[in-house]
Amino acid sequence: MMKSTNKAIPFMLALLLAASAVLTGCAKGGLQGTVRETLVANADGSYVPPENTDYNEPESSSEANTPVTPTQAPTQKPTATPEPEPEITVEVVRASNRNYSGYTVAKVRSAYSSSELHQPDGTDNSAKMACDGNEITSWQEGVDGYGEGEELRFVLDNEYSIRYICIKTGNWRTPQIYSENTRPKELSFWLDNDCYTVTIPDGQVEYCIDFGGYVKASEVSIIIESVYKNAQWDDTCISEVTIYAGSGSSSDSGSSQSASSQGGASSNSAGSSSGGTYGGLRFSESDYENGYTDEQLIPVSSGRELFLTFNSGGKAGVAYEGGKEYVLTNSQFKTAMYEIYARHGMLFNDSSVQSYFDGCSWYYGYIKESNFKDSYLSDIEKNNVKVMEDASK
Repeated sequence: MMKSTNKAIPFMLALLLAASAVLTGCAKGGLQGTVRETLVANADGSYVPPENTDYNEPESSSEANTPVTPTQAPTQKPTATPEPEPEITVEVVRASNRNYSGYTVAKVRSAYSSSELHQPDGTDNSAKMACDGNEITSWQEGVDGYGEGEELRFVLDNEYSIRYICIKTGNWRTPQIYSENTRPKELSFWLDNDCYTVTIPDGQVEYCIDFGGYVKASEVSIIIESVYKNAQWDDTCISEVTIYAGSGSSSDSGSSQSASSQGGASSNSAGSSSGGTYGGLRFSESDYENGYTDEQLIPVSSGRELFLTFNSGGKAGVAYEGGKEYVLTNSQFKTAMYEIYARHGMLFNDSSVQSYFDGCSWYYGYIKESNFKDSYLSDIEKNNVKVMEDASK
């Protein structure tokens, strides 16, 4: 037993030495000095690495203990900061305060809307009426309520660098019809994917949305965000939209923002200091107040309450408080009474009356007399109809 035990000692010693070598190699060389295969012991207790084993111990402990400096990523060259896009500052001004010479009016290839009002008399209130160059016609939304959220969309024939959009909100057929229909207050203008929300002042005035720079777009959408809720009808209208585009260069000859009324439709904008329009007829505010407007016998009859006047010989005419007295013949008073209905677009059954108003530049008839409702008239107009009917007798 003792002999046998003594023979086992060299073999056990060899195993211990081999294990020690493995541990020492791990401690000295890290991953590089790790023995990846089992060492084979010789009969005399010595050991050698197996053949084809790539095992290299470090030459000295100082080299083994030298810390390894991690490889650093190559320094990246700083990239050039892109030039920021010029900031667009939108301004809403009277259209007469911009100069449109040198600009191109963008051509509308097609016009669409989310809804439109269908009237019994067949009046066209579709989207194309807002870009036909005629302020008498208009797009009118057709949903219940005030049309908030309804959209008017223009597809242009090309991509343009848009600078200005001029707009006539409301129904511009006559001042009376304008006051009776709802007008947009806040509008969102989508130029392709760019959105600009603005507030349009109330009043029969053409306004210009000045983007302060050029916005490239091939489509323009206008969305009604809110309205002025002080009209008789809740049909919200837009009479005309004109889109002005330039070359997109700051040196564009049309980029002047002088307070000039040259060019574009703005030279005839209602509400300008030189006067306004009454169903397309030019007149000054003082002319309107004093009743001197051409083509209308009593042009104030839709806005001023009239009363009969008398003299020693009896009835003389009609007048309004602090204003002009109108002395007319009986037939003229009857025609003046019809003027009130004509301003609302009545088509008269009497051919002679219809022929008379067809000759007036301000007149636009579109409601058959049988379809005309008394509720279309204001309380002042109802009073004046009765006054002039009495005056015509």
